[in-house]
Amino acid sequence: IGEIMDLVQIVDSLQGKKILFLGQSRTMSEEDIELFLDQVGAEKAKDESDEPIALIVLGRLINPHEEAYSDEREKAGIPVVTLEELEKYYASYIDPDALLGSLTLFANRERIINLLHNRAISDDLFCDILKLYDWEGQAPFETDENRDVAGTIVARFYPDIERNHNIQYSPVGTFLVAAQCENAKLLEAMVLIPDYEITQRSQDVWMPRTLHESLLINPHLPASLLEHFWQTGDLRKQGFVAMHPNLPEARQNELVKSKECWIHEGLARNPNLSQNLHSEFLNSTNAVVKNAFLQSQPLSLDTIETIIMKDDEKSLQAIGLNP
Repeated sequence: IGEIMDLVQIVDSLQGKKILFLGQSRTMSEEDIELFLDQVGAEKAKDESDEPIALIVLGRLINPHEEAYSDEREKAGIPVVTLEELEKYYASYIDPDALLGSLTLFANRERIINLLHNRAISDDLFCDILKLYDWEGQAPFETDENRDVAGTIVARFYPDIERNHNIQYSPVGTFLVAAQCENAKLLEAMVLIPDYEITQRSQDVWMPRTLHESLLINPHLPASLLEHFWQTGDLRKQGFVAMHPNLPEARQNELVKSKECWIHEGLARNPNLSQNLHSEFLNSTNAVVKNAFLQSQPLSLDTIETIIMKDDEKSLQAIGLNP
């Protein structure tokens, strides 16, 4: 905060003056630098001789000559700040609507990637920019650029990334963020990522095998996105939709009319199953569906005693697995 306050004072004095950028400025594209210059009423200096220079910004990988030059000018009273400080300032004073409007009209892929790398922008703005990224129909780990963007998602949203940094560029990292993240705007953006499979060691058919199935086991996935996955026509995903706790009761009552056992089993596993469907699944003639219900739903003592009296071994085993 102190760095930004100091920079605010410097920026206030830049009207009509020039700023010299040294080194590389990866996370601020030329378009973003131009937006910043317009915002503060300054110009970008062409080189060290383009006087008068009122501010020097040190990017990454500056050479020895640039380092010596900036030290000399700083001693002479010219403010010198790092690009990281400028990024924080830019992110604090940026107009999200203007930026998103610019990105929508002129979809500069490199600029979008650079902005996604700027840790100073808010999570909400990050998600809005991520929605504008074109994956070009390829999964996150099929191209270097897509892998780079997937890495920014994991770096920002995976809990305790500092202790498990190796996961940042692993397919598992994006998969785990999809399953665990509570940010609804991020989940909306991740729906736009082309689906991909990961190796699943578990033999449980209800364990997610793809990125989108991983999103579908996230209890924070907005209900509006469930219909999106249903409309894909993918039977496995439709089963996960049926199992999702945010599936409205009215939709549950529609899906129970399906002839697909997989859909019924998904509903039977739904933790917010409509009460009026309990008796239907409890008395189902399909053993797989009935056992899924007995494994997953709260059961009354009377129900358990009735099943005990019937001496139905498979049903008793299913009750034994009910947490």
